[in-house]
Amino acid sequence: MSTGLPAAAPGHSERIREILDNLVCHRQSLRRDREHDRLLLQANRLSIVYWQGRLAQALLEEHGGVESAGSSPAPSKAAQ
Repeated sequence: MSTGLPAAAPGHSERIREILDNLVCHRQSLRRDREHDRLLLQANRLSIVYWQGRLAQALLEEHGGVESAGSSPAPSKAAQ
């Protein structure tokens, strides 16, 4: 399965985790501020969701769980 995204380099997930940690800290700061801007919170939430998806993809690629398109084996007859 190919996502069209570049393959994750080894350790790429660590950088993504750092980004997520920063986004979560920023979200907590926004939520502590009684005058927080709902648009900023929404943008922050969407960023967290995006980077969680990228983290999942990077972890799969780092651990060999993702095969490129066209390289998956043909379905077995039992699966049909």
